[in-house]
Amino acid sequence: MANRQTRSVEPRGDGRRAVQREGARRAKSLHPRTAAAMARGLEPGPRHRGQLRVKGETGRSTDERTDGSHPRRTPG
Repeated sequence: MANRQTRSVEPRGDGRRAVQREGARRAKSLHPRTAAAMARGLEPGPRHRGQLRVKGETGRSTDERTDGSHPRRTPG
């Protein structure tokens, strides 16, 4: 089964947005706009699927998206 992980889009001091996994030290990629960073963060990887968390200038989450790979929560 694929590993589920949380990726985040975080602001950097130079005005760019970084896409990185939760707990990672280095960013996967840097983008000039939030929309471009979100598109990159939601790209389905071959082995990892999960959730994207967008953080605002204060570091708090402003938006959360999933790639649709989460299982249903209803029984049956």
